[in-house]
Amino acid sequence: MARVRELSSGRWQVSWRNAAGTENSTTFSTEAKARKRKTRVEADAERGIFHDPRAGRQPLRAFWKEWRAGARLEPSTLELYDRTWKTYIEPRFGDVALNRIERAAVEDLLVDVYDTSGSAWQAQTVRRLLRMLLGRAVRRDKLARNVAAEVDLPAQPRRKRIAVLMPDAIDRLADQVGAEWRALVYLNAYGGFRFSEAIAISVGNVDFLRRTVSVSSKIVEVAGELHEGPTKTERSERSVSLPGFVIDEVSAHLARLDRRDGLIFRDSDGGPVRRSNFARRVWRPACKRAGVACFPLKNLRHCAASLAHLAGADMKHISARLGHASITTTANVYSELFTDLDADVAERLEHLARPGVETSADGLRMEHRRGKTTGGA
Repeated sequence: MARVRELSSGRWQVSWRNAAGTENSTTFSTEAKARKRKTRVEADAERGIFHDPRAGRQPLRAFWKEWRAGARLEPSTLELYDRTWKTYIEPRFGDVALNRIERAAVEDLLVDVYDTSGSAWQAQTVRRLLRMLLGRAVRRDKLARNVAAEVDLPAQPRRKRIAVLMPDAIDRLADQVGAEWRALVYLNAYGGFRFSEAIAISVGNVDFLRRTVSVSSKIVEVAGELHEGPTKTERSERSVSLPGFVIDEVSAHLARLDRRDGLIFRDSDGGPVRRSNFARRVWRPACKRAGVACFPLKNLRHCAASLAHLAGADMKHISARLGHASITTTANVYSELFTDLDADVAERLEHLARPGVETSADGLRMEHRRGKTTGGA
């Protein structure tokens, strides 16, 4: 049981023992505040939670340095977190004690991030990093709760429609990037590989007989340095079946360069392709010549999703081809591709309920009678 007593100074003290038997205490200016803390301490004890408020006095900056020194994440993720911390979180909360960070202040930060950057993704990254840090503080008994986990993101505008190319435009683009990069365009536009995955594909990853390409690693550029590592998620490690003409492009590419092993695509120095160099020297000029200026390199992956959908693939199949961590990711990004499926469902229901009636392309109901087809309203 916690105890409340008035001190000679006129302040009120709450004292209690934690699970290890150590005496803890804290003082308040009023009896009401002290009794409120007493109630919380006893409620936490009922749930098996023992928290020392003094542990939360550590500034967030000091806690960040401790976490960062032992962080074991991919280089690209660490670079993102470093930028996010320095740009958004440190200026606002760096000198604030862990137990002084309030939910309202976190909400205000996210609104400011969104208003400043105009990016819902950036606001989400700030929340993710802050939630992770405060969550770790909770697990280390420095905090009783994680206020960042209780915060919603600011209201976001509806997702813009993703720009994609149809086969004829993809062909024009492949013609403009030059013989050295044609196969890369086709691989990404029809296989849905991330750029970091495509540049890590080696000759041994291609099964020319079965017309498949397997993904087992990725290469990313972080702060000017290239890092090779495992795929983004476990499901990103996959094998993708491709059209014959795409495999033919890969075969022609290897034959032209007499390349029989190692990476399929290489930079001018023989090493892995640097995304920054490729985008500046090859991609953007080729897009302009092909009449699709400002088409993002990453949208080749979206082309693969759209074309797979047009070819009859459902959301689960597309999710597997793209190597998404879950079908929820596919649904969030590509939900617009599947809006027309509702009309398909209605038409199939029509066939189930009225086998002799089908809907023509112009929307008229067509009835089959005695071998003849007649239009009806």
